Amino acid sequence: MNELIRQLPERFFIDVAVGAAPMDEVCTLYNIALDDLEPHWDDPRFQFRLAQAKQAVEDDGSAFRARCRTVVHEAIPRIQRIIHDPDVPAQTQLTAFQTLVKYSGMEPTQQTKQAYTGPALSLTIIAPGGEAHTIEARVYDAEPVDDDEVATLASTEESALFALP
Repeated sequence: MNELIRQLPERFFIDVAVGAAPMDEVCTLYNIALDDLEPHWDDPRFQFRLAQAKQAVEDDGSAFRARCRTVVHEAIPRIQRIIHDPDVPAQTQLTAFQTLVKYSGMEPTQQTKQAYTGPALSLTIIAPGGEAHTIEARVYDAEPVDDDEVATLASTEESALFALP
């Protein structure tokens, strides 16, 4: 077997099989010159290892998920423009924002939602078209503060505000 083909790690073939990045980027990731690899592309051993990797990623669905991640990654700038464009309807902006939160893994889990123990604030914004959007904020892991501490803090801030140079 050709030395280069033998030395290529399985992960290289999996990355090529997934197809989430252009071949030159995959080669750069593995410190392989694309020009060194091209003569071996048609080698039956190279094709065999690539076919095994393709079968593995198709069987476990990782190729599909990787292609989806690529599409999502490429769409992020467009979604950001939608969120910040004042001409885009509020509902569309909210949906775009919620999508980014969801796919970035920042959505609160059910366990986190149950951990909220403090006060809550609910703000409903009614758009000119009559659409209602509710935003909720909650405090969790809040510790009660002694009234004396609040008074001390308030007097310290006031002193700082009115202190003469």
